[in-house]
Amino acid sequence: MESHPWREISLEVYEAHMCDTAVGQLGRLREITAYQLRDRPSRSIGILGVAGETALT
Repeated sequence: MESHPWREISLEVYEAHMCDTAVGQLGRLREITAYQLRDRPSRSIGILGVAGETALT
């Protein structure tokens, strides 16, 4: 299997990056998710993904 750069990044480093307010990715993901849920109302939803602790708080 070919090497991929994301496999070299630890969960701790990834979460620190996502939570860094200077980077702003976590906030932006929240905005995108809120927009999608607001723009496409439904009686039920499913969100698939993989998350560490920061995404679950």
